[in-house]
Order: sequence, then structure tokens, then C-alpha cells
Amino acid sequence: MRFPLLKIALATSLAAMASPLAAQNITIAPGDRILENAFNAEEIQFYHDSVILPNPQQQQAGMNIQTISGFNSGFVYDFCADFYMGTDVASTSYNYTSGLSAGISDPIRRSQIEVLISNTLPEFNSLLQDYIADTGSWNQPMTPEDIAAYQTAYDNLLAYAGGIQIALWEIIHEDSANRSVNSDGSIAGDFYVGMGDAGTAPGNLAGTRAEEFLTNIRSTTNPWTNQGGWYIYFADAVEADQQDRIWITSVPEPSATLLGALGFLMILRRRR
Repeated sequence: MRFPLLKIALATSLAAMASPLAAQNITIAPGDRILENAFNAEEIQFYHDSVILPNPQQQQAGMNIQTISGFNSGFVYDFCADFYMGTDVASTSYNYTSGLSAGISDPIRRSQIEVLISNTLPEFNSLLQDYIADTGSWNQPMTPEDIAAYQTAYDNLLAYAGGIQIALWEIIHEDSANRSVNSDGSIAGDFYVGMGDAGTAPGNLAGTRAEEFLTNIRSTTNPWTNQGGWYIYFADAVEADQQDRIWITSVPEPSATLLGALGFLMILRRRR
């Protein structure tokens, strides 16, 4: 993508003009769900429900950034709701609803997810914008020179996205009231990750990030609160063997900067 920074700004401004979507069915046909980028920390060791699968269960964690025809303007931040299931094929049909109540009945869990998203996605976007400003791209560094200069920053992006996903899974799937994924802690419950056991540096850092997020959510002295600014949707997969999703779009206020970016894009299109 030649102008990712501009597209992020435009997606943000367009999302501000959109209103929350009511419950409806959307079929994601080939080409309708376009993966713009993905940020995943890999080889994370999860421990959960050993009756179904042996522990540890190695899996990646992170987010997709997509555009979905017929869903909303701009980027959709796409996270997994289910754990360790489904192939997420492009033709999957979804019943999607504004809010989380269609798939998550517990109001405490819904509130914790809203708090998590509103406090972490802005920071992820800030890290991404910095990375794009430094590299001119939002892709993984490939040349030896770029790897030496930017791999650590890119790994931090993967870990931050992975931490959000791990914390989401913890909130949704942990049976106890505690919110912790630290395998070395005393309140890990029945869903946690092997801290330091991942096969990749971003995978290990993702577990640390998730625990930091959850610590801020469960804090009794200065807990995170819902900062707003996001539309959150529960996307229920029609096919029973596919994975339910959580889709998120931003709802910032329009600004002169974003309107200027829109005008700049129009100029670029006229010159092509």
C-alpha cells in the first residue's frame, strides 16, 4: 500500500460519519472481506480446557485489519471471540449486532471488553502511526538494513496486538472472576499462557502485555475505565464450525486534518 498513513486517516474520518449497524446477516463472499494487514504474535503456549485439547495449545494471537464490503466505511479491527476453532474462510456468513450482548451474556465481561478496547486500540494506533512514519510502510521489515533498524518496533506491534487478543480471550473464556493469564501467578484460573514459553519474542511479549492490560482492568485502586470512541460488534458465525468474531470501528470527531487528507486523496486520484 503506497499511502497507508493517509488511508488510516481517511478510514477514521469515514468511520466518524457512520452510525452503529443494527443486527443483520452479512455474507462474506470472496473479495468482500479484504485483509489489509495482520499483526499476530506466534507460537504462544495456551492452557485451557484440557478435556477438549491437550495442554499446552500452541496458537498465534493478534488482530486483522480489514475492509468489509457492505459492513462499514473504513477499517475494521477483527479479533477472535472463540478460542482454538474455525478456519475463518472468506465465505463465512455472520449475524452481526452492534454491541456484545448477542454473544456475551455477562454484563461484567462486556464492560471489561469495552474498557480493554478503549484503552488499548488508541495506543496500538499510535505505535502503528510511528512505525509508518519511520518506515513509510506498515509491513514487516525485509532487507537486512531495515531489519536491523525496525524489527524491534515491528515486534512490539505484533506483541501489542497479541496482548489485546489474549486479554480478550481471558475475559471471554476464564471461568473464574479473576482476570489474569500469568502462569506464574496465583490467580491465573483455567485460562492462561505459559509466560516466557513462546517460541518467538513477540509471543513472549504478548503474554506480558496481556497481563499488563488485565492488571489495569482488575485494579482496585486506579482501574482503567471505558474511554468510549469505538463501535464494537459481535459477529456470530452462521456455520457452527467457524469462529465468532469481534469487529471494531473507530468513531472519532472529524477534524480539519482529516478533511485535508480527504482533499489530498482527491487530488491524487485526479492525477492518476
